Amino acid sequence: MNSVVGSSVPADVVTPCATTHEASLFRLYTLRVAYLIMSAGLGAFIWPNVIRHTNKFAATHGVQVALLAGLGLTAALGLRYPLKMLPILLFELTWKAIYLIAFALPVWSAHQINDATAEASAWRHRLVLQMTGNSDGVPPGPEPRVPRPPIDGLVAS
Repeated sequence: MNSVVGSSVPADVVTPCATTHEASLFRLYTLRVAYLIMSAGLGAFIWPNVIRHTNKFAATHGVQVALLAGLGLTAALGLRYPLKMLPILLFELTWKAIYLIAFALPVWSAHQINDATAEASAWRHRLVLQMTGNSDGVPPGPEPRVPRPPIDGLVAS
């Protein structure tokens, strides 16, 4: 009998261990779409900077670009192993949430988004504006008072 010492169950009997919960096919493909979007987006916008860059760019943005390029390559592994690469998606969600809450929202709420800031991270700011349900860039507030047209020759106050 090939059983573990002290075990009363023979080795050839299958015992239910901790139950494993398999993800549905829909969830697996949803994860794969997320990995595809992440790796394709980083590949399209980050890898050209990795391949062709100046020394000044390497000194100022090299670490950031290298981190994002590695994140994109690792996300590509999520296409094959979607559940094992979940920490990559959690990392992506976490840093974007930190950026939106700690950096973009205070700048936006203080009306300090200038052309350089908007151009550098336009999609993040658009996301903040869409999250607040306001796509025109004007923070919600009372409607400005518009003077009414005069009625029968009287001037409205």
